[in-house]
Amino acid sequence: MPRVLTKIYSAKGDTVTLLVRSPKAFDGNEEVQTYIKSGTARVVVGDALKEEDIRRVLTTSTYDSILSSLGGSALPNHLTNGAIN
Repeated sequence: MPRVLTKIYSAKGDTVTLLVRSPKAFDGNEEVQTYIKSGTARVVVGDALKEEDIRRVLTTSTYDSILSSLGGSALPNHLTNGAIN
């Protein structure tokens, strides 16, 4: 999802801010690295589930829109296992 959104908004001339838990989240993604290097995407390290991290991101820039794409586990049957537990 971040790749697609970065591509769409960067093409419009917007800068995309990506809040990630790991600073290495896009290290192996050449497409996203292109946007980061060109300045049309910036990576901020934090946790979207922590209010202080969200506040920090929201107060460092102005935004026209905010999209949330919280990831989940890549494990098979994640939803089923969660419902059983």
